[in-house]
Amino acid sequence: MPQILRHDDFYGTLHMRKTVPGFTLAHRVANCLPDAVKTHTHVDAHFVLVTSGRYISSARAATEHRLPLIYNPPGTTHRDHFVDGIGSFFSVSASAELGDAAMGKAGQCASFLTDNESRALAWALLWASSRCAHDSELHLESLALELMAAAGSRDSSAAPGDRQCRRPMWLDRTYELLQDEYSQPPSVRELALFAGVHPVHLARAFRKHFRCTPGQLIQLRRLERAANLMLFSESSLTDIALACGFTDQSHMTTSFRHIYGVAPGRFRATGRKRRHAPDSSVAFLQDGRATE
Repeated sequence: MPQILRHDDFYGTLHMRKTVPGFTLAHRVANCLPDAVKTHTHVDAHFVLVTSGRYISSARAATEHRLPLIYNPPGTTHRDHFVDGIGSFFSVSASAELGDAAMGKAGQCASFLTDNESRALAWALLWASSRCAHDSELHLESLALELMAAAGSRDSSAAPGDRQCRRPMWLDRTYELLQDEYSQPPSVRELALFAGVHPVHLARAFRKHFRCTPGQLIQLRRLERAANLMLFSESSLTDIALACGFTDQSHMTTSFRHIYGVAPGRFRATGRKRRHAPDSSVAFLQDGRATE
């Protein structure tokens, strides 16, 4: 029989967790080798945004994104895991009351979400959940509901250009440019010149459609690149900071702790310590307590 995982139960070491009406938002670091991950069933619907590492998933529709966003409907049974048991992920778990209602037919199967709107909302949730105080729960709840709405509005029968009607193509091109040029990003004026629009119009449209500023997106891209280098390279933290566009290691450490909920050194140690372990225990959250 598959192992049953309740609301916000996942394999991994918890480093950040926030609960808002209808959702639990959490960031975890993988803590066991692939062989230790048993076939399991998730009771509740949830999103998984991979923030570092190489992730193996049984979700349908392959993605070209190195850090995928996956939606798993209630009752998903799988054995998704990280290659070598090394990586980290941000999860958005919906309550049983919300369930799969907002997803419609688009949410009946586990699937990769590749549209920029869903991915940007997931990154915006990670950013906001790591920084918002309790009086900002409404903002987090709204973003999570928007993520469900964006993912649920996907229609595989629609023509490729149909979804672009709601968001101009120049904005998607700008988003993709920032994904690639995170180490030495252009200014907003340079982005506007690239897009062929006024800088003010670009700044407003970017926040409206992606729920974050270009600067916040760049910061997140730098951090996920830094996280991968910490796990899969032997470079020093100072060299990683400079390679990813931070002014120095201190700058990277402060930013990294805000988003990932842990200092870079501890993150690296947690992600690596089980690589050569002959056996690995399973740790996940149950009734709000870490267990093994």
